[in-house]
Amino acid sequence: MNGYNRKFPDLDINIRAVQKVELEILLEFDGVCKENNIKYHLFAGTLLGAIRHNGFIPWDDDIDVCMLRGDFEKFLTIGQECLGKDYFLQTYETDKNYINQFAKIRKNNTIFLQRDVVGTDIPVSYTHLTLPTKRIV
Repeated sequence: MNGYNRKFPDLDINIRAVQKVELEILLEFDGVCKENNIKYHLFAGTLLGAIRHNGFIPWDDDIDVCMLRGDFEKFLTIGQECLGKDYFLQTYETDKNYINQFAKIRKNNTIFLQRDVVGTDIPVSYTHLTLPTKRIV
C-alpha cells in the first residue's frame, strides 16, 4: 500500500496526485466565485486540512465547500459556462443518471472509483466539489 489508499487497498493510488487534481478544481472554482462575487466557505475535512495541515488532511480524497442558497443558485446558473470545457458541473439536472442531491464539479478526462455502501465499485469521476442542490430545512 502506498501510505494512503485505505478505501482501495488493492489499487495503486497516489493520494498526493489525487489531491493535486482536486486543488486544480478548487482553484478554478475559487476563480469563478471571485469573478462573480459568489461567497463560499471550505467545509468539513477540507477546512480541517487547511487549518491543521496547511493543505490537505493526508488521507482526504475530496473537496468540501458550502455556500448560502442565493450564492449556490447563482453558481448553478453561471457555473458550467464559467468553468469552461475542462470541467463538468454535475447535478441531477445536468446528468440524467446522477441521483445525488448535491452537485459535483468534475474534471474531464479523469477517473474516480467510489465504493458504495455494500462495497461494490462504481466508476464515477476522479475528483469533485460537494455542493448541496436542495435546501436543507
